[in-house]
Amino acid sequence: MTDKYKTKAQFIEELEKMRLKVAELEKEKTALLKSDAQKMAVLDGVTSNVFFINKDMEIVWANNMAANSVNKEPEEMVGHKCYGIFGDQMNPCENCPVVKAFKTAKGETSTISTPDGQIWDARCKPILDPNGNVTGVIEIAHNITKLKQTQESLAQSESQYRRLVEISPNTVLVQKEGRIQYINPAGVKLFRASSPQELIGRSYIEFVHPDDRNGSKDR
Repeated sequence: MTDKYKTKAQFIEELEKMRLKVAELEKEKTALLKSDAQKMAVLDGVTSNVFFINKDMEIVWANNMAANSVNKEPEEMVGHKCYGIFGDQMNPCENCPVVKAFKTAKGETSTISTPDGQIWDARCKPILDPNGNVTGVIEIAHNITKLKQTQESLAQSESQYRRLVEISPNTVLVQKEGRIQYINPAGVKLFRASSPQELIGRSYIEFVHPDDRNGSKDR
């Protein structure tokens, strides 16, 4: 009887241990789900595309911004090659920072142009295991298409404005603290110099008639 009751007691003890273990696992699962929910809440608040990509160049997870940029839900992107969604369907994007990060095990940055005409500033951070091997790469990509277009427009406008200044029959000069920083060909001719370099850095007051110098200094 003693052995029988002892066995029963041991059985009850084992059941209690299992119950506690299950409760602990459920607690860990709840904490993990809460942590994942918090992580995704943060990522979904980011105004850039964020992905986690594995060694096969497949998307493990993506935030809403990334999914919205290709009219998909985040779940629809999981398991697909990143370049299959954003690139040419067959090969990684040229100068891909993800490929570089897997090779170098270091953070990488690249400017990428996709077939749809978009331009991306892509920054990658490799995730390493305890042995230093890359297990995956986090990529943060920001669409800079409009910024690049604006920069190009400004560059064109600046070039056109500079051209107008260069061909202007009137003297145009830029001075800083009284020193000539720029002068157009008409000014070079007016001051009887052989080139702009002969005038750059000199005080423009040198070329103003003594009777007019006080007025020029006040401008």
